[in-house]
Amino acid sequence: MGTSSLVSEAKPSQRHFSGVATGTVRKGIALLASATLLVGLFFATTPALASAPIAYHTLSKGSRGVDVRALQYLLKHHGQPLAVDGAFGPNTESAVKSFQTSKGLAADGVVGPATWGKLIVTTSKGASGHRVAAVTTLLNKWDRAGVTSTFDSTVKARVEAFQSHMGISVDGIVGPTTWKHLVFHYEQPNAFTVLCKGRTGGVDDFGYATDAWGTAQTTAFLEKAGNEVYIYYFRQVAFRDLSLEHGGDISGHSSHELGMDIDIRPMSTTNYQCNISSGDPINYWDPEYSRVRTKVLFLELKAASSGLGRDLHKVTFFNDQVLIDQVTEMRKCCKKDNYTSHNEHLHVRFCTAYYPYDPRYDC
Repeated sequence: MGTSSLVSEAKPSQRHFSGVATGTVRKGIALLASATLLVGLFFATTPALASAPIAYHTLSKGSRGVDVRALQYLLKHHGQPLAVDGAFGPNTESAVKSFQTSKGLAADGVVGPATWGKLIVTTSKGASGHRVAAVTTLLNKWDRAGVTSTFDSTVKARVEAFQSHMGISVDGIVGPTTWKHLVFHYEQPNAFTVLCKGRTGGVDDFGYATDAWGTAQTTAFLEKAGNEVYIYYFRQVAFRDLSLEHGGDISGHSSHELGMDIDIRPMSTTNYQCNISSGDPINYWDPEYSRVRTKVLFLELKAASSGLGRDLHKVTFFNDQVLIDQVTEMRKCCKKDNYTSHNEHLHVRFCTAYYPYDPRYDC
C-alpha cells in the first residue's frame, strides 16, 4: 500500500482492523540520543532507590522491546535457534517452551522469574558472544552506550556504573542480582521522529528526564504505534507521563508507579498535539481534534501486541463517548471528578501475563 493512500482520514479507518499491524517496526530515529546519554551519565553519579519492586519483568507472546531482545540473545546462548528482533511471536514462544522443557520447567511459553533464573548466566570481563550481547542490550536501556558481544574494560566500567547507580555491589560482574536489576530497569522512548513529548501549557516537555520512563515493553508498544501512525499521517504521537526511572508516583497521577501506564494526547487534524505553545491542550470536542486519527492510534497501540498473537493492552481511559461506543477496552474516567480528568488525554494501560505486585496489570 503506497504512502499517499495512507494520508487521508478515510483509508486507515477502512483498513482497521484484523488485529494485525503492518509497516516497519520501530522506524523512528533517536534524535534525542545524545541528550538521553547525558541523562544516563547524570543518573550514574546519582544513586537512587527503586520505587517499584525489583523483579524480572514477565514476558510472553505479544511482548516487544529491549527485554525481548535480551531474552532472545540468552535463548541463542543456550542453543535455541531464532532471530533477535525484539518481537515475542510464535517462534520465540516455541524457543522458550523448548528451553523450559530442557530445564525441567513447565513449558508454558511465559518467561517469569523461574525461567529467567535458568536463562541468566554469570558474565564478566573476557566473555563474548550472545550472553554479552544480552548484557549490553539491557545496559543500553540506561546509558545508551551501545550493544556489543565482547565484554571488555569498557563494558566492565558500564556494569560498575550501573551497579553503583542501583545501589548493589560494585564488582563489574553480571551475576543474578545484577541480571535482575538490568531486566527490571525502565527505559525512555527514543523514536523522536515519530514521537514528541506532549505539553501541558508548554511545561510537560521539560519533564522528559524524570517522568518519561516505562518498562521496555511499554516503550516499545508506544514506539511501534507511533511509527504506524506516522506512516499514515506524517504526524507525531504526543506522549506525556509514563513513570519515574525506577517507578514511583508522579505528582497528580494515581497509577503511574509501575511503568505500564502512558498518558497520550489525542490526535489533531494538524500537529497541534506536539506544538502547543500556551493555553489548553486538545479536548475531544475541540475543532482541532481528529477522532479518526485518535481511533487509529488506539487500534495501533492494541495491535502492537495483538499482531504477535496476544493482546497485552489492558484498558484506555478517555472520555470521547463516540469512540467508547466504537472500540473495546476504552472507558470513561473518572467518577470522582465528574468524568472531566480524561477529556484531553488517553490514559493507556498495558499488562503482562503475570504481574505479582498489582493485579491491575495482570492480563
